[in-house]
Amino acid sequence: MKFSPDGRFLFTASEDKSIKIIDFATKNLIHHFKDIHEGIEIDYFSLMFSESITCICVSPDGKQLISGSADDSIKILDIPGRQEIYCFKEAHKGLSHH
Repeated sequence: MKFSPDGRFLFTASEDKSIKIIDFATKNLIHHFKDIHEGIEIDYFSLMFSESITCICVSPDGKQLISGSADDSIKILDIPGRQEIYCFKEAHKGLSHH
């Protein structure tokens, strides 16, 4: 979990491959990044990860999210545009975890 730079929003990531934005003051879910695919509402960012999201970081301006996944990728996501900006594939290979 991470807060937006202004402290207004809470970003969460989980094993179900979803990223959510919650208004911290009201506790309301602001975005679950949902998309419509063949008439079924699905989590938008789930389409981009093959395994669970293990970490997230929010840019200082609150407009980009960097996420790491168990699929060894690190992705930069545009929050307002709801799209992937860049993906570092196999980014974790060769790194030791302590």
